[in-house]
Amino acid sequence: METVVLIPAYKPDAKLLGLVADLCCPVIVVDDGSGGDYAAIFTALEQLPRCVVLRHNTNRGKGAALKTGMREALVSGATGLVTADADGQHLPEDILSVKNALDTHPGKLVLGCRDFSQAQCPFKSRAGNIITRRIFQLMTGVPCTDTQTGLRGIPLALLRSFSEIEGDRYDYEMNMLIYAAKRGYGFAEVPIHTIYLDDNKSSHFKPFLDSLRIYGQIIIFTLVSVICSAVDISLFWLFTSSGASLLPSIAAARACSSLINFLLNKNITFRRGNALIPAALRYYTLVVCQMFTSWLLLSLIARINLPYLVLQKAAVDFALFIVGYNMQRMLVFRKRR
Repeated sequence: METVVLIPAYKPDAKLLGLVADLCCPVIVVDDGSGGDYAAIFTALEQLPRCVVLRHNTNRGKGAALKTGMREALVSGATGLVTADADGQHLPEDILSVKNALDTHPGKLVLGCRDFSQAQCPFKSRAGNIITRRIFQLMTGVPCTDTQTGLRGIPLALLRSFSEIEGDRYDYEMNMLIYAAKRGYGFAEVPIHTIYLDDNKSSHFKPFLDSLRIYGQIIIFTLVSVICSAVDISLFWLFTSSGASLLPSIAAARACSSLINFLLNKNITFRRGNALIPAALRYYTLVVCQMFTSWLLLSLIARINLPYLVLQKAAVDFALFIVGYNMQRMLVFRKRR
């Protein structure tokens, strides 16, 4: 078996037939509950050589459709997978370029990256990509030109893991990138044509709802962290103003704020249903490490005799914020299998 092209499709038009016909490789198309009005298109696809059509009875989301196709590819013995969109934004030559890049960049996640500086790029797409890639780099430390691309080459080493990670809608594609970045898989970026048909009106992406799915956990974690940081800094100011020394002030303030943070993140932010005591042990191990890191950094800064100790602490805590988010998501409140 060779590399397979996977296309999740929800209410596609006839352009999908032409795309699949032009691809000289095995293709899996997943009908994500498009309904009877689109049955003729999928029936026609089944008549094309080397094309397999899978069906969801109801619309389950792009992420669910991708995972359905990935499991089928694994069963069929695929050596790699290329995901592409059904709305006409990916040209056959670009899909094949990403497919070929899987061979030249073994073990890397290949991304077909668009040029967002071009005039035909809608403002909402350009702005969305800027925001998303900045957040992604802040979370992972890994740069990525196009975090929203649906044209991706997935090596066999990642295929099984990608078929199991969480997310059923557009949030799933961001989870793919985070998973690969956090485990040291590099990205190979392949330039592709930037195509937006009728100002991208064929896209089923809902900017507000789907952005909440993509960023929701980060937004909630940030709000919880802001609340707890306010408690922590207020108590730190109260203790140091009363004459307490640096380390006891940090410890006392963190003891109060961390309890609030733990309960909110366990029950609201991550909601993984982890057992209380093991999660608490992991969480407070992280808290102790962050507390001593904060103390060490503040002690080093204090030698420079900079003013506004409270502002120094706020800056240090912000630097530890991203590390804390990823450690809590991946270790403290990790998903149970």
